[in-house]
Amino acid sequence: MNKNCKLAIMQPYFFPYLGYFQLIEKVDKFVLYGNVTFRKKSFITRNSLVDNANRQEDIRVFVQKASSNSLIIDIKLVDSDWKQRLTRQVRNIYANAPYFSECYPLLEALILNPAVDLHTYNSETIAGICDLLHIKTSIIIENNRLAEIENSLDSNLELPVSTQRVIKLCEFYDAQTYCNPEGGVELYSKCMFAKHNVGLSFFKAGLDDIHAIRGEHKYTSIIDVLMHCGLAQTRECVKAGSFF
Repeated sequence: MNKNCKLAIMQPYFFPYLGYFQLIEKVDKFVLYGNVTFRKKSFITRNSLVDNANRQEDIRVFVQKASSNSLIIDIKLVDSDWKQRLTRQVRNIYANAPYFSECYPLLEALILNPAVDLHTYNSETIAGICDLLHIKTSIIIENNRLAEIENSLDSNLELPVSTQRVIKLCEFYDAQTYCNPEGGVELYSKCMFAKHNVGLSFFKAGLDDIHAIRGEHKYTSIIDVLMHCGLAQTRECVKAGSFF
């Protein structure tokens, strides 16, 4: 067992931004967690690209209607026509981008992934981007024990449910340190984690290099980064970022 195994847990976003992949690159195991409530109009189904006029243009996954308490793993995609439309949208926006010919065929294959549910589709496209970027982290897409873990959470305990979930997943995956994006500073307590023998680190994305290239659009989809930086430079960009 890795005595210093670092674990991160994130919902499977739709072609997420560079910082998401920087976090994946920094940990030993990355859990794409879908056993939580699906949130409409979030990064689970939406992101943005940047057109030639420097304007952001939305992209999205098309999903079937679901009840308000549906889990991400329960959400089904509509027919695959939208995937073809998305490939055309990407092609039209980036046809003149510096690395279009290198990256478009690779991205087209990922967009056309035949998965029929949201969790699998987003997770497999994320794993596919990791392969392109030579990220060696173990990507955990699903496990039949996750529902069991979710059902064991107790809202009556002093420990918040979100913290219970993370600690149980760290125990399940033999991880000694949980790594969360810096936005979780107000959500998680290092002292609380220490009481359960789990370390807690926060990750700050390193976006200076991509900011120099894409300016205010540094938070847009990884698709935009690849089209303007290419595989080699993006692989270097993904190594940035640090824990605190």
